[in-house]
Amino acid sequence: MQSRRVIIRHALVSLSFVLLYLLLNRPEIVFFYRIGFVAWYPAIGLVMALVLGVSPWYALLACFSDALAGRVIYGQAVMSFSNAVDAGGIAICYGAAAYVLRGPLHIDLGLSRRRDVVRYVFVSATAAVVATIIGVACLIADHSITWGEYKSSALGWFLGDAIGLVGIAPFLLVHVFPHVRNWLSPVPSQVHSTRAHSPRTMFTFGALAEACGQIFTISAVLWVMFGTKDGRHDHFYLCFIPIIWIAMRQGVRRVVTGLLALNFGIVVAMHLFPPTAALFTKVALLMLVLSAVGLIVGSEVSERHRLAIDLNEQTAYLDSLIQNSPLAIVVLDRRGSIELANTAFEQLFQYDRQQLNAIDIGSTWIPDTEAMDSPQLISQIFAGNALHRTLRGRRKDGQILDLALHGVPLLVNGEVRGAHLIYEDVSEQMRANKAQRQHAESLDRLVKELELHTKQITSLNEMGSLLACSGTVKEACTVVANSVQKLFPESLSGALYLFKSSRDLIEAGVRWGKRDALTPTFPSDACWALRCGQPHWSGHPGNAIACQHLTKSSTAECLCVPMVAQGNTVGV
Repeated sequence: MQSRRVIIRHALVSLSFVLLYLLLNRPEIVFFYRIGFVAWYPAIGLVMALVLGVSPWYALLACFSDALAGRVIYGQAVMSFSNAVDAGGIAICYGAAAYVLRGPLHIDLGLSRRRDVVRYVFVSATAAVVATIIGVACLIADHSITWGEYKSSALGWFLGDAIGLVGIAPFLLVHVFPHVRNWLSPVPSQVHSTRAHSPRTMFTFGALAEACGQIFTISAVLWVMFGTKDGRHDHFYLCFIPIIWIAMRQGVRRVVTGLLALNFGIVVAMHLFPPTAALFTKVALLMLVLSAVGLIVGSEVSERHRLAIDLNEQTAYLDSLIQNSPLAIVVLDRRGSIELANTAFEQLFQYDRQQLNAIDIGSTWIPDTEAMDSPQLISQIFAGNALHRTLRGRRKDGQILDLALHGVPLLVNGEVRGAHLIYEDVSEQMRANKAQRQHAESLDRLVKELELHTKQITSLNEMGSLLACSGTVKEACTVVANSVQKLFPESLSGALYLFKSSRDLIEAGVRWGKRDALTPTFPSDACWALRCGQPHWSGHPGNAIACQHLTKSSTAECLCVPMVAQGNTVGV
């Protein structure tokens, strides 16, 4: 059902094309002078718009329509060169031109870019040249013109086709065939035109007055050129005034309408005020040049307007991204002054927009002993090098922040024009990292202490086992000396003292390390540990009372521990 609907629509388009083609071939429309000589040929513009705007296969329909027009309107024989060969030549030339423009060149059918307009004019003019050669040759073959009229007929033929190509086809491509393509599409979609990228005229009183002024100017120019008799041949340049006005103000969409109106107005004026034979070719040349200039200028204006819109959109996107970014962003100019800052930057450093212009961005940085100072960091960025580092910054209220800084130079055509600085407040992360390190160090110390305690308990258990197996006091002293050295590997020296039988003298049962630091014997009242019955530090910070049994050469701290067995002190 859908395919049948599409076929019917194509049939209606084909029928409408044939009828409109016959209408545009009427002698009063083309200002027919005689076979081979016309002022313009708008039907070729219709053909080009159809094969380019819809499909190159419609060139076959153009071939049929041209043959039908030659037979019905001009009474040419069906098998004449002008009716058969010329119709086929038109189909081949303009069908091939449409294929090249749609395929390899892939131009914008809205003609909003100057590049596409130039390509369209060049390719269509080339097709017109080939079609002119074929058409004029067919006229000569049919004896419709003589060999002597070849050049003038060829010039008139080419000008007529070219005017239709640059004066009629662009209007149809821009305003008519986007809707035709959408109508013929199996799935109707929104018409994608260049309206959004062309200068748009709002329906205001000023726009209406300007449009009326343009219409009045076109009418006045036509009256000056054709309605007056005094020096009208010297006023052709006035045609450019309304066309340039429309092109510069509204771009290609309005100028194609103005060209269509002016070209039709010129033809109507020539009907009302017939020109001389010498003026006939000049008018056709004027219509061609005027159409080409208006089309190119209008496309240039539309392209500039499109670029301006794209630039404004990109600027709006970038500004929205910067202003709504959670990161603090500041843009510096080439002098290092703040040119732009987002809300996050103002909140981070607590400066308002009026104060930003007066501050030096480097003054918010606190250099450390390992990093370079602020001017060197900024110079590094303006030298074209990206910068990423963590530094400390000072807010307006004096609070110190830990910041991650990303500095990027702003390059324009290879030249540094400024810099982007992106700040991220990492104070919480830095505090969390510090707490994590402290926790890890605490766990490490705890593990080491547990390992040491385990090792000490093992040594004590070994010493207890060996003491239980010792048969003499000397063996027991040796066991104690070896075990204590393992328990205190960093001690310089040590000794085990035992009471003599008289209990008034203490004698070293065994000594190790620096033997001269400890006396071999001393009286019992010379040790504060024995006096107090508890461990005593000598030379320990905060305790200036030292045991008298220590030698004068002893400079280290000394710990004396009394040994008690079954309530009796046996040594130290």
